[in-house]
Amino acid sequence: AFGFDLATPDVYNLNNFPFPLPGLIILIAAGTQFIRSKMMMPQPVPVHPDDDKQEKAEKADFMADMAQAQSQMIYLFPLMFLFFGYQFPAGLALYWSSSTVTAIIQQWFIAGPGGIEPWLDRLTGKAPTLPPTPATPPKSRKFKKTKKSKI
Repeated sequence: AFGFDLATPDVYNLNNFPFPLPGLIILIAAGTQFIRSKMMMPQPVPVHPDDDKQEKAEKADFMADMAQAQSQMIYLFPLMFLFFGYQFPAGLALYWSSSTVTAIIQQWFIAGPGGIEPWLDRLTGKAPTLPPTPATPPKSRKFKKTKKSKI
């Protein structure tokens, strides 16, 4: 269809090179999987000035645990796609790429850019956006008691 067989793995065997190199479809599949994983990273839980010490500590512990588990997966999934791409037909890598691009588009319209927002800010030259802070209630006003008029 495109000049190559989708039923064979998309690898290139070069002379005097000890292992085959991944083809373009495999690299695209791994790259789109990395972008998708990065987009699904949760935004940090905002710490507000009116939070007490225990709340601040809980938010920090929660984000540290989540970030550690998630950061390992961000790099593990694309490496798995590279490894599997060596052994499976190129048509499967093409399917992975197209379904991942579809998932990226869905993620963008449903939940926004997510974890790639800092990258987009750097590319566009915008200042990083801070998470929204909750509206603070207005301070209570003390009213003076006035005498009721007799009408």
